Amino acid sequence: LSTVRDELLGLQGARLHPDHFLHIMLQELGFVVDHPTRSDEIAPARLEEFALAATSPVSDVQPFPVALGGVNSFQDAVFLEIGQNEPLNQIHERLFDLAAVPHIPSYPFLAHCTIAHYDGSVSPQAARTVIESWRAALLGQFTATEIEIVTMDPGSAYPELQTYAAIPFAN
Repeated sequence: LSTVRDELLGLQGARLHPDHFLHIMLQELGFVVDHPTRSDEIAPARLEEFALAATSPVSDVQPFPVALGGVNSFQDAVFLEIGQNEPLNQIHERLFDLAAVPHIPSYPFLAHCTIAHYDGSVSPQAARTVIESWRAALLGQFTATEIEIVTMDPGSAYPELQTYAAIPFAN
């Protein structure tokens, strides 16, 4: 991963995510505010309700391996693909149902780990050239043993993710 990041440093207009911000997002809930007025906001009580409700459908999942790589790109970001992501898809479906988000996303869920964002000035050809040799590379793997529900300060570019709840998988 450090070699990929070093190469991305040479891609003008790419902003690398720091280590503390690397994550695999399974379900976005919204920003926690005392009085939600927008569709991307939720109240603290709703976050607590979600965390409690998520325990049952997540705690019966067995730990599973997660493979990171190859490197790919959305229009606005560079990301690591997740190999064999069916367990993550199943967890996402369970959490999506619980979240009861007020709108359906216009894109399908794709488990991934974003490692950089583009600022809008990156040439698609330049991005393809940088990531091309990494398209099929396995960059790491780990065993997933829990999910975390996190909050963050939206006022910071790459804030520390604060663990609100950790839900372990079955043993």
